[in-house]
Amino acid sequence: MLKKLIVFAVFLFCIQSLHADSQRKFVLKDGTVITGELISFDETSKFFNVSTNYGEIKISIDDIDQNYLIIELMTGDIFKGVLINETQDSVIINTDLGILTVNRSDIKRMDHESVKPLEDDDYWKKKDWYYGENNLIDMFFDPTAHVLQKETFYISLLSWGVGLSDRFQITTKFWQNFSGNYNLRPKFQFLNRGDYKKRWLVAGGFHHFKQVPDSYKRWDKEIVDEHSLTELFLASTWSLLNSRRQGRTEYTIGARTTLSKYEPFNRVYAGIATDISPKLKGVAEIFYDENWHTDNQSYHFDYGLIYKMSDNFHFGVHQQPYVFVLYWML
Repeated sequence: MLKKLIVFAVFLFCIQSLHADSQRKFVLKDGTVITGELISFDETSKFFNVSTNYGEIKISIDDIDQNYLIIELMTGDIFKGVLINETQDSVIINTDLGILTVNRSDIKRMDHESVKPLEDDDYWKKKDWYYGENNLIDMFFDPTAHVLQKETFYISLLSWGVGLSDRFQITTKFWQNFSGNYNLRPKFQFLNRGDYKKRWLVAGGFHHFKQVPDSYKRWDKEIVDEHSLTELFLASTWSLLNSRRQGRTEYTIGARTTLSKYEPFNRVYAGIATDISPKLKGVAEIFYDENWHTDNQSYHFDYGLIYKMSDNFHFGVHQQPYVFVLYWML
C-alpha cells in the first residue's frame, strides 16, 4: 500500500501541468463576459486586441468593469492598477502613474481588490481572484508548509498559536497543558519560492510533549507518563493558480515520526486543497499510518470542507473524528 501512496503523491505533484492556460477573461461594465487570448494592447488608444472563438475583437479599457489588481513587491512597495498583460517574466498594469511593467520575480503577492462582498457569488464567478480566504496551516491533522502570518493569533477548540514572523509560528495543544502535559510545536518555513502563479513551500518543525500523549499510549501498554516524546514533521506544499484564474489548488506531501525511548510512530501523507469559492475550500487527504484507530488497515482517507463564516471565524466538517473544525484567526 505504501507504493500506492507514493504513486498518488507523485500524481498530485505532476497534475500541476494541467493548469497552463493562455486564456484571458474580460468582464465589461454592461455584464458582458469575453474570453480569449490577448494579442496586443495599444497604449495610445487604450484598446485590447483579443482573439476569440468568434473572431478578433477590440475592447476599450474604459468599457472594462475595472477590478483593480493589487501587487505587493518583495521590497514592500504596493501598486494598484488594471491588468494589461502578463508574460512569462512580467506583469503589465495601467496605474495612475502610467503603464508599469513589473518583473514577476519581484512580486511577493498579487490579487484582485475586493470591491464587492465575498458572499456575492454571481459577481465572483465572473471575476478573477487569486487567493481564497482560508490559508491552511494544517489539513485537519497533518501540517502543510504554510505558517501563520506575523502577529496573527490562532485559536481552536484544541490548540492556540501565534505567528512570530512571516516564516515562523508556535502552537500548542492547550487542553494537554491543563492536564500537566506541557507541549510546544514550533514550525519554520525555510523555503518559499515562486510567484503568484506557482509557488513552492517547505516547512518543518517538532512537537515536544512533557509526557507521552494518550493518543500514543493506547497502542503500547508499556508506555508510561514519566517519559517525554518529541514528534518531528516535514511538509512540502505546491500552490498553483487555477487555470480559470479563480482561486488556487494546493498539493501537500509530508511525513511525521516520533523520538522517544519507544518504537517510533511513523506517518506519511499526501493531500489536496482547492478553492471552491473565495470563502469555501475543499480538502482531501490520504495517509499511511499503521497505528491509526483500531482497524487492521494501514492506509486511511479524510476529506471535508472549510468555510470562512466571518472576518475571523472558520468552520469545517470532515470525515475523520472529531468531525467538526472550529477556529479563529485574529
